[in-house]
Amino acid sequence: MRTIPAQLAGVTFEPSYPAVVGQDPDRQGFRLHLAGTGGRYEHKTQRLEQWCGPDSAGESQGRYPADCPDGAWHWACPWRCVECYDDPFAAVQVNMRLADSAVAWIQGELASRYTGARLKEGLPRTWQLTGVASQMRFDLWWRYAPGQPDVLSNSPLDPGIHGGRIIAWTTGTPRSAPQLVQTNFEVPVYLLDTTIAR
Repeated sequence: MRTIPAQLAGVTFEPSYPAVVGQDPDRQGFRLHLAGTGGRYEHKTQRLEQWCGPDSAGESQGRYPADCPDGAWHWACPWRCVECYDDPFAAVQVNMRLADSAVAWIQGELASRYTGARLKEGLPRTWQLTGVASQMRFDLWWRYAPGQPDVLSNSPLDPGIHGGRIIAWTTGTPRSAPQLVQTNFEVPVYLLDTTIAR
């Protein structure tokens, strides 16, 4: 008996250098590539059996003696599932926050240089992914869109490291408890800063 764990792949992002709103001409923000595989419970047994063949391709042709009373046969020891269950995903979440160092920089140095510089995105936040419940596998791109009511933008509003955790849990099986899996991610968002020379 064994429980095969669910897995999340490492998170990647695009574009390579996302920029804040106003400095992102395509207003594409950034996307996270998320993928995972559900778990499984398996209870298998193995016992000696008589099989016909093998044929010219090396495959067995049925059970001896019914399928080959006069033909060649051999012994085999295949694994058989006694109880085997898939453990699909119940839900997947994206939890995101702005790094403490970015918060301190925006509220300190940046605010002293630019009037009105403040935190704008309302992080931390949690998003529930759609279309993954009851699935054994998912492979998708998730676009981050801050969605402030007063700002129509798909681009991040704050510079700095946008990071967090992808958290997924499975439904469980009749023989195994639900599984919780998670992986971390970090996306640097750039502010194209300029200095005016006198």
